[in-house]
Amino acid sequence: MLNPSVELLDICLRVAAMGQIALLCLLFLRRPWRLAHLTLGWLAVCTAGYLSLTAPIADAHYGPLRGLLLVLTDSIAYALWLAVMLHFRDDFSPRRWPLALKGVLALYGLGFIYFFGVLQGIGWLHDANHLLSIALVAHIIIHLLNGMNDDLIDARRSLRVQATLIASVFFLYLASVELGPEFIRHHWLFSLSNAALVLFGVSTLSVALLLRPAQSNADELSNAAHPSGREAARQPNPLQVKLDAFLAQRGYTQTNLTIASLAHQLGCQEYQLRQLINRELGYRNFSDFLNRHRLPAAAEQLSSHRSPITTIALDLGYGSIGPFNRAFKTHFGCTPSDYRRQFQNRP
Repeated sequence: MLNPSVELLDICLRVAAMGQIALLCLLFLRRPWRLAHLTLGWLAVCTAGYLSLTAPIADAHYGPLRGLLLVLTDSIAYALWLAVMLHFRDDFSPRRWPLALKGVLALYGLGFIYFFGVLQGIGWLHDANHLLSIALVAHIIIHLLNGMNDDLIDARRSLRVQATLIASVFFLYLASVELGPEFIRHHWLFSLSNAALVLFGVSTLSVALLLRPAQSNADELSNAAHPSGREAARQPNPLQVKLDAFLAQRGYTQTNLTIASLAHQLGCQEYQLRQLINRELGYRNFSDFLNRHRLPAAAEQLSSHRSPITTIALDLGYGSIGPFNRAFKTHFGCTPSDYRRQFQNRP
């Protein structure tokens, strides 16, 4: 039997976490309704549902509400994945997804609600969903870490660290509980530590979002359109002069060029170069800055040279043809082959 003091502490931790979630929801309701903010609201509601469902309360006391709480609890990984993609990947836009994919996802969502909301999650699909959730959280962690060096926004880089920590804890939870012995999830110590970890995660996110200036949240963390390299109104500083000279010498064609290696070549600190490219020139990540200079050069070569596309990509600093094709299609709306074909077909 669970000690009443431990049970009370467990419930208090959950109430504290849900109180912070409510404050976060109120914060986002005061801002313009963007998909990124709505996704964070969905994640907050899912977390509140999880805290309610896993409380030290017998399942029989939930009644019909248990199905709704199951839907919220088992969709946390989906909400977390979507929130991370919207906030940390500038080229991520579900609105551009093919209509067929949206239809499949809509059907999957209806089936998901029926399975967990009506059937109470009984069946092999329950385990399959947890395996998929583990895969999504693993992808979140990989994406956050891989994009750390490319990100030019200081506030978002800091949030990457916090989001990675939260996702890692969530990943360990899923792996240890859903794939481990069943007695773990029913142990009072796990319930208590689980509530404490959720409170820690929500508190970390609250500090990151509430203490940051409102302008920083609106401009830096939203998935707004890329400014595509606006020029600074004031006179360029000495570092910008060095950067302009580097670009004039086509230094951007160096293979595997990173913000760290460029800072070393310019003789400055990495954070200084990040601030220059982000705040003065208007780029949100380093790859966009490089593509801004590489892709026009690629378009010129495609229209006037017969060199193989792979050769053009490698000469411009792309390590392989894949990243070049994706960047070119995003920028010009067509593949390099289609772009070249337009000029070959002219009389």
